[in-house]
Amino acid sequence: MTNLFPDTPATISFHPAHRPGHKLKLVRTGGQKFKCDGCMEHGDGPRYRCERETCNFDLHTCCALAPATREHRLFPGCTFVLLPEPPPPTAAGERRICDACGEGVHARGLVYHCSGRGDGGLGLDLHPTCASLPARFAVGGGRVFELRKEASRRCAECGEMSSPRR
Repeated sequence: MTNLFPDTPATISFHPAHRPGHKLKLVRTGGQKFKCDGCMEHGDGPRYRCERETCNFDLHTCCALAPATREHRLFPGCTFVLLPEPPPPTAAGERRICDACGEGVHARGLVYHCSGRGDGGLGLDLHPTCASLPARFAVGGGRVFELRKEASRRCAECGEMSSPRR
């Protein structure tokens, strides 16, 4: 199993997103998809799963091991705080998005939030999975991606130079 974090523990005795007294065990998924009960996003890699058979609780490794605060290279000078759910939008009908990937953040799920920055007074939000991505990473077919605020060329998927999805 590839560890995404150094010193990944085999079990976690406590996580604030789950019931006290329920241990979480690092398991392989074999590519099986699951929904993270922390950030509410889908996943298919290693995960932490509740050891109790009657409990159907899973966490991405990055959600299970998320530090309480962190900085992110795309937003220098901003300290993100891990919240159990995002702050409410400032206006009716508005929805919060991850300022790294452009996808929506779930109203009931872990999110990193920085209140000191962002457009329109909403602050900035990051999915825990987006916050944990390295500066450069490879995907299938040998493509290497580098995290940047703006694209250096057109997106191969949508053909845009700039869009809400970064």
